[in-house]
Amino acid sequence: MNQPHGSVECTPQGRWRIRMRVGRNPKKTIDTFDTREEAIAYRATMAELLKNQEPYPGVTLAEFGEEVLTWRELSCHLSNPDNDWSRWKNHIKSDPIAKMPVKTVRDIHVEDWLDRLNAKGLSRQTRLHCLNLLRIIMRRAKKKRLAKENPCMDIKLEVQKRTHEPWTFLTPEEQDALIAAAPKPLDAIIEFAIGTGLRSGELAALRLADVHLDGPDPYITVRYGGPPAKPTKWGRIRQVPLFGRGMAGLRRWLDALPSYATENPHGIAFPAQRGGFRNHDHVLRWRIWKGSPARAKPGHRNYHSPTVGIVERAGIGRHFRWHDLRHTCASSLISGWWGRHWTIKEVCDLLGHRSITTTERYAHLADTALKQAARETVLAPTIAFPTELPSDGNSMASASVPKPKVAGSRPVSRSLRNQLLASHL
Repeated sequence: MNQPHGSVECTPQGRWRIRMRVGRNPKKTIDTFDTREEAIAYRATMAELLKNQEPYPGVTLAEFGEEVLTWRELSCHLSNPDNDWSRWKNHIKSDPIAKMPVKTVRDIHVEDWLDRLNAKGLSRQTRLHCLNLLRIIMRRAKKKRLAKENPCMDIKLEVQKRTHEPWTFLTPEEQDALIAAAPKPLDAIIEFAIGTGLRSGELAALRLADVHLDGPDPYITVRYGGPPAKPTKWGRIRQVPLFGRGMAGLRRWLDALPSYATENPHGIAFPAQRGGFRNHDHVLRWRIWKGSPARAKPGHRNYHSPTVGIVERAGIGRHFRWHDLRHTCASSLISGWWGRHWTIKEVCDLLGHRSITTTERYAHLADTALKQAARETVLAPTIAFPTELPSDGNSMASASVPKPKVAGSRPVSRSLRNQLLASHL
C-alpha cells in the first residue's frame, strides 16, 4: 500500500519491505521485516527523520561547470580551451557563487559576482569573457532542466568610455621598418601576417596543403584556428586571397623554408626550426619580438647578454603586440595605403569577423562620403562691409549702409546685418 512517505510492500517470500525516496533519487528498499507492523513502525521513524532533514539542494555550480567545460573541450567547441579553464578556475570556481546550487542562482547573485570581479581590478574585457562563460554554463543548465531560467541573459556590463583606442597599427613607413628590423627569414613571416591579417593561431596552424599559389587568383584556406588542428574562432572555414605584402612574404618564406626547417613532418606552412608548431601566443620568440634583459652576471655559466627586440629596433616606441599586425592589415586596406580603398564589408570578409560591427572599429580610417563631401564643398564668398561708419549719432539700424548681398541668395535680413556690424566694431 502506498503512503505519503514511502510504501510497505509484501515480498514473494512473505516478508515486508519499506521503499522510500531519499533526496532526488528514485525509490529504493530501505529495509525488510518479518511483520507488517514492524515495517510500518520503522517507516514512520524514517519519515520523521526525512521530514526534518534539509532538502536536497541539487548540483552546485562548481560541479556542473566542470562538467560543461569538459564537454566543450572534448566536443571541440573551443579553439583554445585553456583560456576558458583559466577563467573558470581563477574567477568562477574560486568565488562563493560556485558553491551555490545551480537552480538557486539568480541575476542578483551574478551581479554581486561581477562586482567582486571589478573589485579585484579586472578589466572590462576580462569580466565580459567570464560573464559569457557563466552564461554558457547556465544556458546548458537550463537545457538539462537543472535551472528554470538563465540568470545571465539580461545582464550587460557598463559601456567603457574611452578617449583613445586600445589598439594600434603601423603606418606604411613603420611597416617597412619592422620588416627590415627582423632577422631573415623571419621577416617574411611578419610581412605575410601584415598582408593577410591572419590571427596568430591561424598562422601557426596553416598547412602547406592549404596554400594555393597556382592560377590567376592565389589564395590560402584557413581551416584551423590553432595548433595542431583546433577549429577556427567561429568554426568556419574561409579563403583568404593572396596579394601585395602577403604574397611577397609567403614567396620569400617558401624559398627559405627547405634550408630553415629541414624536417617538417606535419606539413606546416610556418614551422619552427625543428619542424614543430609555433606558439600561437608568440609566433616569434619573445626575446626576438620584444628583447630580453641580461640574465646572471658576466662570466657566469648561465649568463645571457641583453637583446633588443625588433619592435624597438624599428623605432616603434608605443606598446605593440603581434595581434596589432592584424589591425595594421585592416587599417591599410581601408585607408587605401596599398592602393584601392577597401570597404568595411570587404575587410570583414577578409578577416573572418562574425559581424560587421567588429570591423566598424576601423571606420574612422575610411574615405567616407562625409569626408568626400567636405573636400568638395567650396568656401562661401566673404561678405564685404564698409570700413567707415556714419558719425551723425544715428543708430546702427538707421545708418545708410548698403545691404550686403551674396550671389545667388536672398538679401541679408536687418537683424542679421546689425549683428554683423556690431561684431565688426
